[in-house]
This record gives sequence, C-alpha cells and structure tokens, in this order.
Amino acid sequence: MNSLQFHVIGLVMLLLFLPIAAHAADPCKTISASDILSIPEPAVIVLGERFGSRVELARASRVIKGLAKKSTGGVTLATERVHFDHQKAFDQFSTNGFSTSTLEQDLNWGAETPVSFKPYGRLFKQAAVHANLIAAGPNMTAPTNDVQPPVPAVYPALVSSVVAQDQLTFGMDNRISRILAYWDYQVAMRALHQWDGKGYLVIMTERARSEGGGGVPWQVSHEGSHTAYSFLLSWADSYCEEGDNVWAKVPLLHTMGL
Repeated sequence: MNSLQFHVIGLVMLLLFLPIAAHAADPCKTISASDILSIPEPAVIVLGERFGSRVELARASRVIKGLAKKSTGGVTLATERVHFDHQKAFDQFSTNGFSTSTLEQDLNWGAETPVSFKPYGRLFKQAAVHANLIAAGPNMTAPTNDVQPPVPAVYPALVSSVVAQDQLTFGMDNRISRILAYWDYQVAMRALHQWDGKGYLVIMTERARSEGGGGVPWQVSHEGSHTAYSFLLSWADSYCEEGDNVWAKVPLLHTMGL
C-alpha cells in the first residue's frame, strides 16, 4: 500500500467519524418537506444523505417531485453517488427510457458502490421523468500541487478534534483539510457547471459533506454565483451542528432504526 492509498483510507475513516466529533446540544433547526419546497427558484439545494438509506432517498424523491410540480425552470438532480465518468449512462437513461436494471449495469454499480441500487434506481427513474440527471461523483484522490481548492476555515479544527495531536505530523491537519475540500469542490463545481441556472439544482451528497458549515454547500456559496440551501434528510442521534437544517425524525421510523 503506497502512502496516498494509506491517506485516502484514513480520510474515508475520518469522514465517517467527523459527525461523532461534532456533537452539540441540538442547536440545529428541524424542518420538513414544506420548508424545502417553499424555496423560490432559481436555487441550489443541497440534500445530505446517509448512503443507502431508503427513508432518506424516498424523501429526496418527494422533494424532486414537489419541486418539479411548482417549478417553471425545471429541476436538475446531481448525485455524488455516481462518478462523473458515467454521465453518458445517465444521458442515455433519460433520453431512451432504459430500464433501471440496464442503468445499474451501465453504472457498474455492484463493482463501484457498496450499497443497494434499488432505492437509488427508484430515485433516478423519477428524476428522469421530472428532472435532468448529473453524475457528480469526484475522484477520491489528493489534488495535485497546482490545484488549490478553497478550504472552509472550520476544517483544520475538525481534523484536529478527530485525530490525536501526537498522531498529526506538522501540517498534516492542513493537508487533510485540503483533500477533503478538494472532494467537496469537485462535487459542487461539476453540478454547477452542468446546470443551466434555471429552476432548481438539487445536489445529493454524503451527509458529512453537507453539515457543520462546510462541505458542498460551502463550496457552492464560495463560488459566488449562488447561495446554497442545505438540508440533512433525517435525524441522526445524537448530534447536530448549529445552523444545520434537519428533516425531523418520524417517531415510528426512529424506533425502528430508520
């Protein structure tokens, strides 16, 4: 295993554990579908998901359908779950109406993605009817020296709060922050650059990339052309960050672990 592979594996683990370190006394705001659907167009809406959550993907489908019903400029759905190399498969799916089983094969889903395709297939099928589809998945690599992604000010402190100080060599917190920001930046820019600026751009991304004042919403707003409206698609005990907008948990689903 080379040093880059080692750091990438470490960064994935960091993304998984950042939310645990971000515990706060529930200072965030609980919202529902109506809060998202009330946003006037044109707008960029970022939906933070836990990959593979059926409840959250169903909520995303509800948002897409609701926005399409009210929009005069149309809806575009960009998903981090599909790497940008697969944009052609999305285009063919939207244009030719291929089955979701064909799309699953074209996306090489089983080999590239650890979660079930079924809930995503339902979302993509609905999006193909009501919206344009954008593959916005990033290259999970470190940026080259000539690439300088904008880095949210909160990132070095988050990294330091997760990794013990005696395990961080000098400057490593800034290096990790730069790589995380680069991944966020790719998702945001691929989505923005393929959107026509009309109606709604909905970006579906990993929850860790859409909470705590950083991530994809921060990159969208930092780009300067649009303000990002950011929402987390469900409650996740036992934390939330100040300023986050969290779709309130349904008691019955919560007791079932959903």
